[in-house]
Amino acid sequence: MTLADVRQRALDLLTRGTSQPGRADKAFRPEEPVVSPSARPFSPFISEHLQRAVNLTDRFMAIADATPGEDGLRAALEEAERAMADDPGAASHALMMFITHHPEGSQLPIPALEERQPEILDLSARAVAGLARADTDPEAALAWFRTDPLANQHHEHWHVVYPHEGVADGHGHAAVQDRQGEIFLYMHQQMLARYDAERLAGGLAKVTPFSNYRATIAEGYEPDLSGYISRPPNSKMRDVHPDPVGHPDQLYTVTQHEGSRNAIGTAVSDKHFTDQKPVEINSLGATVESTIASDSRSRYGNLHNMGHVLLALINSPDDIEHGVMWSTGTAIMDPVFWQWHRHVDDFAFGWQEAQPAADFGDSPAVQLRSTPAGASEDVAVCAAASVDGSGAAGFDWAAWGERTFGGDAWQKPAIGIAPATSELHTRMATRPTAVGGLPYLDHDDFVYVVRVENLHDTPTDVTVRIFLGPETSVEDRRTWIEMDKFHQQLRPRSRTVIVRPNRLSSVIQKPAHRPPQPHRTPGSNAAANYCNCGWPFNLLLPKGTPEGMPFRLVVMLSDWATDQTGSDTACGSMSFCGARDARYPDSRPMGYPFGRRFPGGVITTLAALPNVGLHAISIRHESEPSRR
Repeated sequence: MTLADVRQRALDLLTRGTSQPGRADKAFRPEEPVVSPSARPFSPFISEHLQRAVNLTDRFMAIADATPGEDGLRAALEEAERAMADDPGAASHALMMFITHHPEGSQLPIPALEERQPEILDLSARAVAGLARADTDPEAALAWFRTDPLANQHHEHWHVVYPHEGVADGHGHAAVQDRQGEIFLYMHQQMLARYDAERLAGGLAKVTPFSNYRATIAEGYEPDLSGYISRPPNSKMRDVHPDPVGHPDQLYTVTQHEGSRNAIGTAVSDKHFTDQKPVEINSLGATVESTIASDSRSRYGNLHNMGHVLLALINSPDDIEHGVMWSTGTAIMDPVFWQWHRHVDDFAFGWQEAQPAADFGDSPAVQLRSTPAGASEDVAVCAAASVDGSGAAGFDWAAWGERTFGGDAWQKPAIGIAPATSELHTRMATRPTAVGGLPYLDHDDFVYVVRVENLHDTPTDVTVRIFLGPETSVEDRRTWIEMDKFHQQLRPRSRTVIVRPNRLSSVIQKPAHRPPQPHRTPGSNAAANYCNCGWPFNLLLPKGTPEGMPFRLVVMLSDWATDQTGSDTACGSMSFCGARDARYPDSRPMGYPFGRRFPGGVITTLAALPNVGLHAISIRHESEPSRR
């Protein structure tokens, strides 16, 4: 069997092995059996379920290690196929973890979520068509975002990269990755910031937390998706049997969940866990999720994961059927996902607010010029299409930047130099699918331009950090969206024009591409599969509004010698996914400088810093769809 044959076998297994047991129709008829007696429901949010998958991954790794090369991969897939006959959900999830984390396994592809669950394409198309219901159902206005196949794939794959039961090693052990608790909190917080930007653009309020577990949930959700049941309006959490097939007598109660919430809240306010260990952001994230690195699962429970389960089973008469909150590949479709994660993020926000205010005393001696109003003369954006020759392979952006914004132009405000613009554009593009045309959000390519003067007598390495925030919420540090983060060297006593294309963003899945999602191209090692971890490129910008929604850009240059951020990479999201088998590539708190409270107002504080530039832009959404 050739490597091509082995790859095709992996594709076949994953496209037919990920279906969840449950009803394909929405009507519940008690006289009909839901699943066969031997079927085993699987949710990666249930610790025992994910542990089954991790154990299987460990077995696949051991088999592949025993016989290196294609024969080992073939044997591992044969074992996966046997496991799928008994435990299809766990085995499929295990196979994706094997492909993501094993050096030999990384030669295999993981088909896109829409290939494994093609009905998601039809669901997303119906969601976009349902925008007309926004007058009677305000949440319908954001259904296009929540059902986007690539956004859902991002959430699913992130949890494959960072399983809460740890990454298997093929020798019976599993371990969490560097700063996994913190990145769990940060990645989801950034998803919330991105979602809030869409809500503000649509005239909706920012997400409110679901923190009272006895309260009714006003919004219902009808997934219209095979294998998932609806959640009626005004539902309430109830006691459930999380694993009615494997552990039919095991009951998880709302009271237990409240106990976990209260215990974690007490730890945050007391600043230590019950064993007197201080609460740090990484240990807090590990405990809230919870991972195997939790301070104490027996004391603090499994708050985040079991919250998903309680919400997924609200309308299940026998605790076997489930809503979309059951699965990482569908959870973000439900508006309650965002309310739940705002509650989860409130623990992190409360901890951050109790920390000393951010101290910017270690800023490098670099200068970005600003006006008293906080607008920088040295920050601009340009539409890539307006730059002559930029579409050619190997176009030299640095040379273009120096010619256009350096030299004699240095004394002019960057925004006044063509082709700088104060407006970026988005639109709903349409791609053909087997179920017809599927609209999706996209944007025109653009570049950031940052002019900086190095006041050092020696070369200086800096980290360039770029954030975007809705103008109406600039003082709310949780609404700032990380757009990019990269390393830059500055010559001594020099003026440098930095040009950064949006396609290199540190938050996106790379290489940057737009729909339709191709088959994933396997890499030569497991690190290459991190390319598949990251936010979708076409969703990098918020949608904006037809008249132009005002935003503020923040560009901060921090000391790379302190930060030790990773080098620019063509693979994966450094910000959201870190690096495989390595430390997270930034020693600062994730989201710096927005991961701590500010000593004064956000804009007032940042505008006073010489290493920060602020820039006002608007995002205009064009109503005419384009076809890619």
